[in-house]
Amino acid sequence: MRTKIGFKHKSIHHTAFATSNLEGTIRYWRDLLGFKLLLGLGNEDQKQYFFGLSDSFMVAFFEWHDVLPMPPKHHGEPAKGPFIFDHIAIEMESRQDLYRLQDQLIESGFPVSDIIDHGFAHSIYTHDPNGIPLEFMIPVEGVSLFREPRIADARAPEAAMEGFDPVPHHWPNVDAETQEDIDRTTIPGDGHELFNK
Repeated sequence: MRTKIGFKHKSIHHTAFATSNLEGTIRYWRDLLGFKLLLGLGNEDQKQYFFGLSDSFMVAFFEWHDVLPMPPKHHGEPAKGPFIFDHIAIEMESRQDLYRLQDQLIESGFPVSDIIDHGFAHSIYTHDPNGIPLEFMIPVEGVSLFREPRIADARAPEAAMEGFDPVPHHWPNVDAETQEDIDRTTIPGDGHELFNK
């Protein structure tokens, strides 16, 4: 038997957002930010477009004509009612790249913050045309949360106080694993026809 934490993660593959302005979204993410447009899917009901932020991470947008841009909200500002997303943070190559992007956002008419020092990262904050809150950041040299994780919360939840590594046996063990060739079903989804001809 394998515990639930016996599997391995690789990385976040993509985040998916919604827009009613795919044209403006392409202009912002590809032409202003410089992320390559990797895939465009579309039919009479919806479109979905993917932008590559790195060799392994993408941001995707569904175009739904009746969706409204997110109301303005400062990053990390408390929200009320149903809420699921605060911001996406994108690491820049260098401090100079962070400055250049800040200059480009200002020149292009997008409000952007000063550079904020968080101790482990220096960040700027802005919003895309859909109101999606974005952080662009560079890690502080010599500080790595991956090497030295920290909790600075006098009222941390009990689970956090159990340590930084996964705690086994909190969730039930899987008694009967799905067999690769017997129990698994894969059905075609959007894009299937592009890559399986």
